[in-house]
Amino acid sequence: MADDIAKNSLVHGYNSKYQFNGATGSATRYHAFPLEAKGARFAVGSFTYMKVAGTDVFDHQGHIVPQNWIAIVIKPLMQQMSDECKSLADVELFIARQGPNKAWLESTLRYGMTAVAGASAPRLQDLMFDFDTNPITGDLGNAESRVGNFFSIVTWNPVNICRAPADTTRADTTCGEKPVPGEALDKPVLEHLRRYVQNATLGVDAAWLAAAESLGAAAGNGGAPSDKSVTDYLIASCATLDSQIHRPKGFYAFKWVKDQARLIPSAASLT
Repeated sequence: MADDIAKNSLVHGYNSKYQFNGATGSATRYHAFPLEAKGARFAVGSFTYMKVAGTDVFDHQGHIVPQNWIAIVIKPLMQQMSDECKSLADVELFIARQGPNKAWLESTLRYGMTAVAGASAPRLQDLMFDFDTNPITGDLGNAESRVGNFFSIVTWNPVNICRAPADTTRADTTCGEKPVPGEALDKPVLEHLRRYVQNATLGVDAAWLAAAESLGAAAGNGGAPSDKSVTDYLIASCATLDSQIHRPKGFYAFKWVKDQARLIPSAASLT
C-alpha cells in the first residue's frame, strides 16, 4: 500500500462475526480469521484462504477501492492524530474537530469500541491505540505504531474486500499485461457486484457500492480522486461498520472463469 500505512490486515478478526475456530462446521466466506490458542488466551491468526470457485487457485483479500486512494485522506489524518493524541479522550476531541471527516471517524471509533472478539481474545478497543509509545512529530512509522490499528479498520473494511484470485492470475502476463487491478479501482469486480446487487447471497451494501462507483467516476481514467470524493466514499464505507457488529458483510466470493489466459468474474453464477 502507499507508504505502507494502516497495514493490519487482521484487524477485523477481532470481530467475532469474522472468526472461525474449525468447530462450527464448514467455513463460509465470512470465516476469515481463525482463533489460535496462546496459553490461556487466544489470538487472531492469518487470513483463511479459500479456493476461488471455478478455479484451482486460492483467494486473497483483494481491495476493490485501492488502498492508495484511501490513503489520500487517511495518511495525513493518521499522522495528525498520532501527533496530537495521548489518550482516548484526546482522540474523541480530535475527531470532533475534523469537519467532513468527523462522521466516518466516529463510525470507526464506535465499531472499535463495540466489536466483540469472543473466546478470550483481546478486545479491539484495547488494540486500536498504543499510547504507551511516545509520539514523534511527523514520523509516519511512529504514527503507524500508535494509531495504525484504528485506521486499519477503515482500510481493511470487509465491504471493500473481494475474495478474488491473485492480481497476476487476472492478466495475461505473457503478453505484457499488468496485474489486475494493481493499484487501480477493481472495475470488473464492481461491475459484477452491480449486476447482482439485489441478490441476498452476495450481500452487497447498495450505498457502499454507489459510493465506490461515484469515486471511480470522480477519479476518471487513470487519475487520482480528490480529497472530497475520497471522504464521501469513506463516509459511506464506514457507515456499514455499525451493522457489521451484528451481521457480517463483504468478503465477496463468486465463481471465476478463464478468458484465454486470464481469470474474470463469471456472469453465469455467484457460487
